Amino acid sequence: MNKTLAVVALSVISSAAFAQVNIYSNNPSGDAFTNAGGTGASQQITSPTGYNNASWYYKEVKNGGIVGIDTLNPRNGNGSAHFNVAANGAGGRADMELRDTTAGFLGLFDDVTAWSVDTFTQSSDLANAALVLRLEVFSLTAGLYGNLVFSPTDTPGFNAPVTGGQWNTFDFFAPSNGFMLNATSSLGTTYSAQLGGTPKSFSDWQTTLSGQDFVVLSANVGWGTATAGFEGFADNYTLGFGGQSSTYNFETVPEPMTMTILAAGAAIAARRRKKK
Repeated sequence: MNKTLAVVALSVISSAAFAQVNIYSNNPSGDAFTNAGGTGASQQITSPTGYNNASWYYKEVKNGGIVGIDTLNPRNGNGSAHFNVAANGAGGRADMELRDTTAGFLGLFDDVTAWSVDTFTQSSDLANAALVLRLEVFSLTAGLYGNLVFSPTDTPGFNAPVTGGQWNTFDFFAPSNGFMLNATSSLGTTYSAQLGGTPKSFSDWQTTLSGQDFVVLSANVGWGTATAGFEGFADNYTLGFGGQSSTYNFETVPEPMTMTILAAGAAIAARRRKKK
């Protein structure tokens, strides 16, 4: 890598230190975490998130589902998260999840100010298929629990068709985004009548649950248990609380020279922060 490129890399690192976080695969050639069994298996992605003690995990992988960060369809940089579930009739699943196992939650649901992700549908046996997005929430006072789920496959009458073979951005805070979410478990049971039994926008959910001490336990993207086949990708997963957001860019482990430059840039940024 030449000096000019190195200077550019250091500049990007310093300016994006509080906005973008690169999450690297566990293996230099990329990951393909799988599990043939019927009980979901998980594996931590060891790259630090830079967000408190939260970590990304390959989550609930079962019945031959495959998930990993690889270079097959890069969005930014050299990689993206890759999900592949075969139509084997066994109910395959492949997810990724952001969770803070130390604090127990990522932040307050009332304080969520950003939530978006780029996804790509490579192939599917189902019409209007896209990766499923979930926010897992729990009320500390009411004891209500559930996931707010965005799944165009399950709600074709409420969400616009997804274009396959290209990257699509789902941003729940974009003006007039129109994206609708269902609720599961006791959360869905409690509010289904009040909300008319239909999916509601993220804004509607935030208004409905306001002031009830809901926390976000985890953020998830993937393909849930299904007998249908699906292959797709995700990148640029953004989640923010109180106006402070992180965008997670999934990459494969960079080559050694790039790693050296990244480390140098991080060290320079740290020294600059100390001086302030």
